[in-house]
This record gives sequence, structure tokens and C-alpha cells, in this order.
Amino acid sequence: MFDRDKTAILYYPAANPQAYYSIPDTVFSIGRAVFADCVSLEKVEIPESVNSIDEYAFYNCSSLKEINIPASVNEIGKLAFYGCRNAQSIVLTDGLKKICANAFEECENIKSVDIPDSVTVIEGSAFYKCKSLENIRISESVDKIGFHTFACCNALTEIDIPDSVNNIESKAFESCKLLGKVMLSDGVTEIDDKAFYDCPAMKSVTIGKNVRKISSLAFGYIDNGGEPLKTEGFTVYGYQDSAAEQYAADNGLKFVCLEEIQTPVISFPDVKESNWFYTAVEYCATKGYITGYHNGQTISKGRIS
Repeated sequence: MFDRDKTAILYYPAANPQAYYSIPDTVFSIGRAVFADCVSLEKVEIPESVNSIDEYAFYNCSSLKEINIPASVNEIGKLAFYGCRNAQSIVLTDGLKKICANAFEECENIKSVDIPDSVTVIEGSAFYKCKSLENIRISESVDKIGFHTFACCNALTEIDIPDSVNNIESKAFESCKLLGKVMLSDGVTEIDDKAFYDCPAMKSVTIGKNVRKISSLAFGYIDNGGEPLKTEGFTVYGYQDSAAEQYAADNGLKFVCLEEIQTPVISFPDVKESNWFYTAVEYCATKGYITGYHNGQTISKGRIS
């Protein structure tokens, strides 16, 4: 069923046994829940005329095998492809700007997603419980990764966060069981609570200088019957006097400083390694308590006795 001008498709009978449907190229928008629960549909051709896919548009189309979004589409609505469990691939084309909340939730057989750089917004739970998702390339234009966006993507082994992202929101990658390698860009400034919680394969994280805030249980913990349990041997790599160092200290995690700490070399001509006071002078020099006199010695005249 269409509107009068056939520019919007308004209804498609869920009981229709057809496996294939081609949307007419007069259509500009796919309306709310138009194809919802069309369990027989295996393929839908979306023409270049379509610029928006409304919420619930293909909700629970459990037989749909592929999802191809043309460049004309600028927004994919909330829960638009929720529960398309048999979809093997998603093709998102440059031109798309916004992926709304839960858009591809529980698309359980999707293995790879390339989010084009035209996308500026990815809302919460957009790819939640995509259990077979192994590879994700995130748009270089998004500034945050929303709540639960990639949570429970159990096949994901690594993720590269682009420079454009400044905030990783709460539970964004929670319970990604195989996620072991996380590359955080220098653009990240905030990591919210439980962002990487319950990622048992993740044994370490490197935090850049620009991160100002790391909230509770962000990483270094797994879920143990509903209670947080510290990941054994978890290591935080970061910089001195940083949010990373503070987080490690607050949570009793091992911290490794990425900056080379320069230990002053004892070069005072009146101090020899064989002297009994050498260790004391070395300690005071390292701490900056003494610097020596203009002649390079530790004392102005005389000798230490």
C-alpha cells in the first residue's frame, strides 16, 4: 500500500509468502513498520530514490539474507532491522548520516560492518547482540560511541577507535567475550562506566594523554554472577599523573608508565661510587633535592666525612 503519489510505502502484508520484493523507484521513504514481521521475505531491493528508512521498517524479518542500503538513504530509523537473524551481510553506502538506536540489534549472522565516513551519529545499541560480528570499521566522522552500541558482539576480537571519537559511553563494548585488542585514538577524552566491562580476553589497555575521565568498572573487570571480579594480571599502560594512572591506582591494577623516566646520572667529581655516601647522594639527586654547585661538586669546599 502506498500514498496517493506512490512516494511512500505505507503497508506490506506480513502474511505475504513472497520471498522477493522490489520497491518502486517512485518511493522516497519506507514508512514505520512497513515490512515488520514479514518472515517470508529473503530479499528486498531498495531503489536509489529512497532517502529514509523509518523505525521498525524491517523489524523481525527473520528470513532476510542481505541488507543493502543505497547512497540516497541518509537515515536508518530505530529498530529498523532488529531481529533480522539470517542476514549474512550489511552494505552501508557513503551518503548515510545517521544510524538510530537498535537499528541492527540481534542481526546475529552479520560478520562484518564498514560504517562509511559520511555517518556522523551512531546511537545506542545500534549493533547490540550481533553475535557473529568479527570486523567493524567505525566512521571517521562520529564523535562518540553510544550506550551498548557494540555490546555482546561476542565474535569481535579487536577494535580501532578513530581520532574523531572523544567519548566512549557506558557499556559500549560490554560483554564482548573475545575482544582482546583495543586501539584508542588520541581523540578520546572520556571513557564511561563499564565501557569495556566483562571482556575476559582483554588483558591490557593503553590510554592516551588526552583522556581526562575514566569512570567506574570501565575495564579490568569481568562479570562473576552479577558481581564485578577483577581481571587477573590486567595492565594499564599510560602516562604519569594521568587519568589512566589514577584509575589503575583506584582499582589496584598494574600500571606501566609509557614515558621514559630519566634517572639523573651522578656526575659529581667529588662523589665516587666507592664512597659510603654514594647511595644517599644518588637518591637526593634523583629526587631533585640536590643539584650541586657551579663547580659541579656536591659541596662548596672541604669534604664529606
